Amino acid sequence: MGPVRRYGPLPAVTSAPPLNAAPRYLLVEGLAAIALALVVIALGRAASRRGAGRLGRVVVLAGIGAVTVSLVECALGLVLAAAVPDGETGRAGTLFHL
Repeated sequence: MGPVRRYGPLPAVTSAPPLNAAPRYLLVEGLAAIALALVVIALGRAASRRGAGRLGRVVVLAGIGAVTVSLVECALGLVLAAAVPDGETGRAGTLFHL
């Protein structure tokens, strides 16, 4: 093996400005919660049609819990995005991961 080359920082791939934090949280957390809710509803209906009974209810309850967690994450992200000044979205991400 030859010597290891060290390169400088990578250039930006695109010149488009990054999304603000609020739309990012809405897309990542809010949209995921809506999609998950649709899947949970479909699973609940399919389970009730097939007579799954107790297992169907457990799946729906677990799904509702996951949807709730995703919506709480979305709300927390929106609160954090509103709490930091424009242009400092990294601070909201750091606070969110605490």
